[in-house]
Amino acid sequence: MKQKKRVVIIGGNACGMKTAARLRRRDSDAEIMVFEKGSFISYGSCGFPYYISGAVKDYQSLIGGAGSVRDEAYFDSVKGVKVTTGREVTGIDRENKEVEVLDLSSGDSSRQSYDTLVIATGGIPSRPVIEGPDDIEGVFTVASMDDIIAIREHIDNNGVQNVIISGGGFIGVEVAEALKEKGLCVTIIKKSDKILPSLFDEEMSLLIAKHMELKGVRIIVGDAVTGMRADDKGCLKSVVTEKGEELPAGILLVTKGFLPNAGLAKAAGLELGESGAIRVNANMQTTDPDIYAGGDCVECTHLVTGKKMTLALGSLANLQGRVIADNIAGDDAVFPAVPGTAIFKIFDYTASRTGITEKEAKDLGYEYISVIVPGPDKPGFYPGAKPVVTKLIADKKTRKILGVQILGPGEAAKRMEIAATALTCNASVDMLSMLNLAYSPPYSPPMDNIINAANAVINKLKGLAEGRSPIEVMKKFKAGDDFIFLDVRTESEFSRMRIDHPKVMPMPLGKLRSEGGSLPKDKEIVVSCVSSLRAYEGCIILKAMGYEKVSFMDGGLLAWPYPLSI
Repeated sequence: MKQKKRVVIIGGNACGMKTAARLRRRDSDAEIMVFEKGSFISYGSCGFPYYISGAVKDYQSLIGGAGSVRDEAYFDSVKGVKVTTGREVTGIDRENKEVEVLDLSSGDSSRQSYDTLVIATGGIPSRPVIEGPDDIEGVFTVASMDDIIAIREHIDNNGVQNVIISGGGFIGVEVAEALKEKGLCVTIIKKSDKILPSLFDEEMSLLIAKHMELKGVRIIVGDAVTGMRADDKGCLKSVVTEKGEELPAGILLVTKGFLPNAGLAKAAGLELGESGAIRVNANMQTTDPDIYAGGDCVECTHLVTGKKMTLALGSLANLQGRVIADNIAGDDAVFPAVPGTAIFKIFDYTASRTGITEKEAKDLGYEYISVIVPGPDKPGFYPGAKPVVTKLIADKKTRKILGVQILGPGEAAKRMEIAATALTCNASVDMLSMLNLAYSPPYSPPMDNIINAANAVINKLKGLAEGRSPIEVMKKFKAGDDFIFLDVRTESEFSRMRIDHPKVMPMPLGKLRSEGGSLPKDKEIVVSCVSSLRAYEGCIILKAMGYEKVSFMDGGLLAWPYPLSI
C-alpha cells in the first residue's frame, strides 16, 4: 500500500491556504496539515481598510467564500485539510524532517513530522522606535485581523477624532481614506519627501497627495513620529514629531511597511537573499529541496531589472501557492519574474503602476524616455467621461516598455492591466501603439489613453516632439529662468484657471499662426494647455515659423501637481 505524503504548511493565509486547497485538488490522498499562529485563516487582508471604515460591516465577510466562512471546520469538511490555529511553529529540524509546534493557549510543545514542508509565514510589520509609555493604549499596526478588529473597537468605544498615520506607503494611504470616510481628522506623517516613494515618480506622487489634501487629509513629509504622550487614563493623547511638532492623536497607526518573516527559515539554515527574505528557485523551492516557501516571506525576481526583490501582494502569494502545490504534486511548475503591478483606491481616484519608475530607470543606468499624457476615459461627448493621467517610461535603445503609472478619477484599472500585460509580454511602444483594443463610446475613446501614451513616446523618439515635465517647469519658474510659458487655451479657459506667474503668457492656439510671430525668437518657449495636445500642436506651428527653442509641458494643467499660484 502506497504511503500517504504528509505535507505540513506553516501559515494559514493567502499562500498557505492556496497551497493547501490546490494540492488537495491535485492529490486526493496527501495528508495536508496547516499550522497558523493567529486566530483567523484565509482572510482577505486587502479588505482591512474597508472594514476599518465600516464599508465592510462584518469582519466575517473577510474570511468568507462560496457562501461559507473559511475556518478550520470548513477546510476540514470541504477540503480535507487539517488546520489548527493558535499554533506557532517555533523550529524546523531538517535532519529528522520535523517541526516544533507550540500551543499558544496551553504553552505545550509537540513535534510533527513532514515529507514536504511549506513556509508561508508572510511579513511582519516594521516598528520604528517611538519614545513613550510602553503600555499606552491607541497604538496599532495594520497587519492582522486581530489588529483591525481592535482598531475599529478602539475608535468606536473611545470617541476618537484625530488619527495619525506614521508611514505613507499604499497601506497608509488606503487606511487614511478609510478613516477620513469615517469622519475622522487624519494626518499622514512620512519621513521621505513624498508619499508612495517606491511606487510613483515625484509628479505622480504629488498629484495623489494633492487629491488627498483636497479630500481633507493632512500630509506632512520630511518628518517622522518620534514620541507619544498619554492622558491620565493611559490612552494616547498626542504624538511628537522629529521636528518638534506636537499633534493631537486619539490613535496612532504605524504603517511603515512589512519585513519578510524569515526568522524560522534562517534558524533552520535555509539561505536568505540580500533583502532578508527566503531565497527560492523558480519552482519555489528553498535551498532544501523538501522545503518550499512563498508569499511575503520570499524573494521574487523583477521582470524589468532581473534583480531580486520582495513584494507584499496577495495576488502573488496566491499565484505562488498554486505553483508550490503543483510541484508537490509532481509537476515542474515555474513562478516567473514579475513587473510589480499594484493598484489601489484613493477616494474617487485610482492609482496604479507596473514596471519601474523613471527614478529607478535613471538609477539603473537606462537610457530612457518618458511621457505624461492625460485624457478622458471615454469620448468627451459621452456622459460620465473622467480624466486619467498616464506616465509611460520606455527604453530609448530597445523601445521596450520599462514602466507605466496611471491615476485619476477615470477608468485606470483596465489601462493598467493592458500595460502590465504588454510589459510582461516584452512589448515595445510600437506594438502597444497598434493594439486593436475594444472600442465603443461607453468604454473608451477611439484612440485609448494607453495608445496615446505610446504614440507620445514614439513622437519623442522620432524627434517630432520635445516635452518638459511639470517638475522641470517648476524648477525653471523657481530659478527665475528667462523663458515664456505660453498658454494656448482659449481666453475663457485661461480666465477660469491658470498658473499665476509673470512668465505666463496667454495666446489661444487659433491665434498662434497670425500672432505667434510677435514672440521673441531668442527666448525659450514652453507651451501648455489642458492636456498637452494643443501644446504639441502649438510647438509644431512655432517651429514652422522658425522658432527653435520650443517645447511643451508634459501633461498640461491636468498633470500640474503644484499650487496654481507660484
